[in-house]
Amino acid sequence: MIYKNKTLVLVLAAWAWMSEHSAAAFTPALPKYAAQGVLANQNVNVGRTMQSNTWYVRQIDHIVFSTTSPPGEANEQQSKTEKALDLSQYANLRAFNLVIEDIAVECASYTKSKGVDVISRATFAEALVMKLEVEKAKGTAPFDPDVVTYNTLMKVWAKAAQTLADGRGRGDINQVIHGTDDVPDELTRGGVYTAKDAADRALQILNEVEDKYLIGESNFAPNTFGYNIVLDGLSKCHAKDAPTKVEDLFKKLRKWSIDGVPTPVDEFGDEEEEYVNGDVSKWQHVRPDAITYSIVMETLGQSKEYGVMDRVQDLLKDIQSEYERTGDADLKPVTRVANSAINSYLRNSGGQMRHKTSNNKAWLNAKKVHDILNDLHKKWKETSDLSYRPDITTITMVIDAYGRCTDPAATERGEFLFEKIFKQWKESGDEMLKPSSKTFTVMINSWAKTWDARSPAKVEELLKRMEEMYAADVEAGNGATSNVKPSIRTYTAAMGAWVRSRDNKKSQHTLRILKKALDMYKESGDEEIKPTLYTYNTAIDACARSGGSPEQSAKALKIAFAVNKAIIAAKLEPNHVTYSTLLKASTKLLPGGEQRNEICRAVFTKCIEKGYVDSNVMKALEQAADRDVYYTLIGEAADRNGHVHFDEVPKEWCRNID
Repeated sequence: MIYKNKTLVLVLAAWAWMSEHSAAAFTPALPKYAAQGVLANQNVNVGRTMQSNTWYVRQIDHIVFSTTSPPGEANEQQSKTEKALDLSQYANLRAFNLVIEDIAVECASYTKSKGVDVISRATFAEALVMKLEVEKAKGTAPFDPDVVTYNTLMKVWAKAAQTLADGRGRGDINQVIHGTDDVPDELTRGGVYTAKDAADRALQILNEVEDKYLIGESNFAPNTFGYNIVLDGLSKCHAKDAPTKVEDLFKKLRKWSIDGVPTPVDEFGDEEEEYVNGDVSKWQHVRPDAITYSIVMETLGQSKEYGVMDRVQDLLKDIQSEYERTGDADLKPVTRVANSAINSYLRNSGGQMRHKTSNNKAWLNAKKVHDILNDLHKKWKETSDLSYRPDITTITMVIDAYGRCTDPAATERGEFLFEKIFKQWKESGDEMLKPSSKTFTVMINSWAKTWDARSPAKVEELLKRMEEMYAADVEAGNGATSNVKPSIRTYTAAMGAWVRSRDNKKSQHTLRILKKALDMYKESGDEEIKPTLYTYNTAIDACARSGGSPEQSAKALKIAFAVNKAIIAAKLEPNHVTYSTLLKASTKLLPGGEQRNEICRAVFTKCIEKGYVDSNVMKALEQAADRDVYYTLIGEAADRNGHVHFDEVPKEWCRNID
């Protein structure tokens, strides 16, 4: 029975991995392949061979219907794991805790290209601690776990949650299926498949540490550091209920530190026996600190609940008043705390378009954010305490808040702050004030979104200044550590300014910027400057919005399809945005007729072949093609009255639309 339960966990884990890595749907039934086995596939490099659903199914058949382990790598890993679970090899508790800390680092630092399955690694870390608990219960443990042990284990799961939420940490299918093969069933709990699950596991461990201390089973309580680890994991898993869970845990922590833990009650509301360690004297040292407040404020920014930002303001006032009352250094509302409050407003602003009025949400948030900056600056001037001094991160976020208003007047306020900090940096040489590549990107993006006639010139000047600063860093031998190193986000934002301009040569300007980024990538090999599909689509969009003379239109159309060709050359795949924008370019840049119809046939046919037909592609096709060509191309998707309902479009046409 234990084996079957573990098999189910492995199958579900493999399913979760395939949902992220397999382009095609996983539909074949297991029994169909049960008798075939995988002997012919056992020597395949599973990290590279992922070409058919049949292969996946056969691998899972191997888990379900065979007890034979894959040779080579899995067996080598098994011996390492068995050795790691041998507690006698650890000189002391500190050495044991450091091993768990190393796993926490693994779970936090891996990328898609160099990844491990963080769930398997976290499960192994938990197995280590469970093994120590088992030995302690038997009286044979070489040492007892302490609060650091559990804090580090919670950190493992919290970091795993963040990595999974970022779309990383799934490893390859061999790691998913065999990552915990050699961990005894009695040392695993399973049940973790997503970022939310990982964060919840960290919370579960915290609750267990609380309960053991309350009833006197252990002699240590969780500390503030442990609570902050769990709060951070919940915050960064980006689950819908994360703001609620974070706020509830914060309230509990604050209440227990002030009043102690209330006596438990039974199902009838009658008080039970008091906790052994529930008195306030046991919990008053476990209280929220500045980091706690920072995490809670940033997490509340994720919530769309009405009035949530009022609670952020209350938290900021609370920590300020608590610090003034107690003088507790751990509660000092330093620059980081103010930055967290500002970031919560940015998160809450969202990305939707704004009405250009002074009373819209973005404008109000920008003004409140600027007030926080002014209060921080005033505190610094009054006290001369550098821990209150606004830094470049603070300024960048306030500029970003104004940029989200998509209003030239707001962008000008952001520009004033940018120029002020730039001047201060030039005069003082203080690296804390040096505008970063993110500062430039935010400022460029602010202008790009205004549709203002000045935007292209403003953006080009900012780009030039940033490139000159980076060149100076390179010349000084600081290129590798420069904080103003250009990224593709910067160049894509600059292209956006030209897209929204009225310049008839916008397609040529965006192509120039795209080529610059490509040349920089080819020269450096730096992935941060590598054009993305979004960058290429932005260049095509510039063409679709171009106009002017027939010659200018012809050149823009040529650029659009040249960029589409470059997407393929870059080993990227055009998506629904690419195809719909190409059709829009054809409508804008070519007169109606057979030439435009031919382009529509070619683009739409390729779109069907790749499975990227969506409602925008259908609308763009309808506008671009002649009526008879349009109905011929869509075929069965139209009803007898000629109306097209996207729900009736063949599923094969849109199989790759998320």
